Amino acid sequence: MKFVFVTCRLVMGGNEILIKKMSEWLLENGHDVDIITAQGGYLEDKMPVKAGVHVLGSFNFGSACVPLYPYNKKIKKIFKNADVLMGFSSGGHYFTYSLYKRYKCKGKLISGVFHPNTGVGEMKYFNSIFENSIFHGNRIYMNQAIIDDHSSQGLNTDDVKCWSLPVIGELKTSDLNEKFNSIKLLSIGRLTKFKTYNLYMIPIIRNLIDMGFNVEWHIIGDDEENTREPVKDLMFNEIEKLGLEENIKILGVVEYDQLSKYLSTSKIFIGMGTSAIEACSNGIPTICAIVDDEKGLSYGYLWDQPHGCVGEKLVGKNPTNNVANMISNILEMPIDEYKKLVDLSYNCAEQYMIEGQMNEFMNLVKDAKYGFVKKAPGRYNHIYNQIMKKLK
Repeated sequence: MKFVFVTCRLVMGGNEILIKKMSEWLLENGHDVDIITAQGGYLEDKMPVKAGVHVLGSFNFGSACVPLYPYNKKIKKIFKNADVLMGFSSGGHYFTYSLYKRYKCKGKLISGVFHPNTGVGEMKYFNSIFENSIFHGNRIYMNQAIIDDHSSQGLNTDDVKCWSLPVIGELKTSDLNEKFNSIKLLSIGRLTKFKTYNLYMIPIIRNLIDMGFNVEWHIIGDDEENTREPVKDLMFNEIEKLGLEENIKILGVVEYDQLSKYLSTSKIFIGMGTSAIEACSNGIPTICAIVDDEKGLSYGYLWDQPHGCVGEKLVGKNPTNNVANMISNILEMPIDEYKKLVDLSYNCAEQYMIEGQMNEFMNLVKDAKYGFVKKAPGRYNHIYNQIMKKLK
């Protein structure tokens, strides 16, 4: 089968890592993959060699809505010959729909919701296409929490599909004593606004040190190119203000295949998304942070979340666990109690194994319908027409 994946950009993020892992599995199993993106990024040249990567350009940061240049016949051919066309972001979704409709494609049009901020809110054009033009059975969500969130904000989510992310190739064992005796806490993720733990963890580290704990917090990640979010600067200012230059290390982006050496020597992980799953696969007790939470609260460890949830807000449920207290409890527990958390981490990671989840994905593709609902986006046709002007 020929797959076309469409997204806004190829930065070091969960959506982009997912595209990489799915592409690798599909290529290894005899399928073809083309990746179409409005903007490049760190992962642009990290995608599988056999995958076609096409960076098309856009006037809008983070959006594939308005193409920078008219597209050549190669892109038209890729779309028209595809068996499956799949959007991975809000911009990716409405861009995939626009190209599909313009080129009169015959494949299956699928929308994947693999980020808590995909759609709803101000994304009215996306919402209109997503609800009115994509078959409900062709809409795939990463967990029930995002389905509930979209439903609570007025989107019709009847008959949509739920599919946990394929993240883990294998469980990675490491020395229990080394992890237990480590002074390192670890987070992995972009230094972006919705990952609020990047800021509230700094005073937590100060308090832990003042309580007598010998700890360091290492952060793997960087801010986003062209971003207007001053998270990184705010972090450096707070670190300097609290005198934590020797205890908090912002390491920047680390090659994906080098992450294990950091994971294997860390005692606790704090974060969300696919990196939290990666941490569990390395046997690290993982405290799951919550999107946009500024109070340092959590629903608990990653395995305490509903199936497939990796940091989303849960509709109708308030978090009651204090992140600082969870960390101090782990730091104080004996090794036999710590080992129980390590075992729970491995058990949690097993539900995200690539082979099983990709086989389930192929079943979802098999059941998906061809075409799209013949219902125009209504009052947002001017955006569609703007896109059409750029297409040959």
